[in-house]
Amino acid sequence: MNTPTRFNNQDVLIEQTPRALSVTVAKALATCKNNKALCKVLNMNLYVVTLKKGLKLAKAAGLVDSVAAMQNCQPPTTDDNNSNMMSACGMR
Repeated sequence: MNTPTRFNNQDVLIEQTPRALSVTVAKALATCKNNKALCKVLNMNLYVVTLKKGLKLAKAAGLVDSVAAMQNCQPPTTDDNNSNMMSACGMR
């Protein structure tokens, strides 16, 4: 996908546009190089879908605009229950 020049050499969050399409775009973190970023598309139909050139499938958002904080998740080594893992990863 094409991205604005302000995102060159930066990580961006790729999200599907709110338009209803016959395909789905994966939400992912991607790196922009030369105004391009990798966008994965899933065809959920049993038939071939042809996409027109220039169709806006996804949008790129800078991490400053959309992500407040990121941290590594280190789950506990014991398999007591799921509450330990969720609390270790900052989820409650």
